[in-house]
Amino acid sequence: MKNLLKAEFSRMFRSKLFWIFMVLSVLFSVHSIYDEATRPVMDSYSAEAYGYVFEAALYLYIMAYCFAAAVIDSLFISREHADGTVRNKIISGHSRASVYLAELIVCTVTGIMMFIVNLAIISLPFLKFGIHGMDGWVAMRRIILIAVLIIVINAMFVLFSMLISSRASSIVWTIVFIIIMIVSSGLIQGKISGDSWSRNRREAGEYYNESEILSVTERKIYKAFDRILPTDQVLHIYDIDDYLSDYKDPSTVSQKKLNTALAGLCLLDAVTIAVVTTAGIALFRKKDLK
Repeated sequence: MKNLLKAEFSRMFRSKLFWIFMVLSVLFSVHSIYDEATRPVMDSYSAEAYGYVFEAALYLYIMAYCFAAAVIDSLFISREHADGTVRNKIISGHSRASVYLAELIVCTVTGIMMFIVNLAIISLPFLKFGIHGMDGWVAMRRIILIAVLIIVINAMFVLFSMLISSRASSIVWTIVFIIIMIVSSGLIQGKISGDSWSRNRREAGEYYNESEILSVTERKIYKAFDRILPTDQVLHIYDIDDYLSDYKDPSTVSQKKLNTALAGLCLLDAVTIAVVTTAGIALFRKKDLK
């Protein structure tokens, strides 16, 4: 396993693919903060608002990374399928589980490295403005959840990439998959929001849409998916404390409870990673390598 990882990291860091996406990540990060970072030092608006720009930059980054990871993982792994490297590793004595895990670790570490670079760049304006307009605990919860989601996202995409040998097919299927997931998550959140809005209107004696109100069972199912699906969590990065407090006023919920809710969410993600990886290894063991 050690030799596999050494070889895969060496191949990743020598590839043009890695450096292209690293440069794109830097450019994306700079673009996310450019307008605020270039405001005059004495502009009080900049000092007060940059915290919100930082939060928005984190949200935009994880949204963009969902699609970037689909391309990076597919291209990186499909090349090994194309030149027979995957088959040669197994012939040389490496187990299929080791080969699969090595690819997952390399793709995940690459994603974490890109995120660290992004985080460092979007944090630079704090040296100029100071920390204003943001809560350190909220920012930390966002950063932790994004780091965990990067692992989940790579676990899903590595599964596709290890099972689909064709480079074009791998990219298409991973991108289609993440689009379907994001759209589905948006629909789920729309159902939950519509239900809450109609219930509040009904309680206030105002006009409401009866068809938008979910039954108790339906609401539980939608809320369960809202917690479990990684893309739902991605969409909730921006309003993370509202999400963790189940849309109660976050100011009335203690930091300890919010951190506990985050830990529970991360535990769900860990289960997702374990299930997806176990399924991926099991299917890869049955794959016919040509």
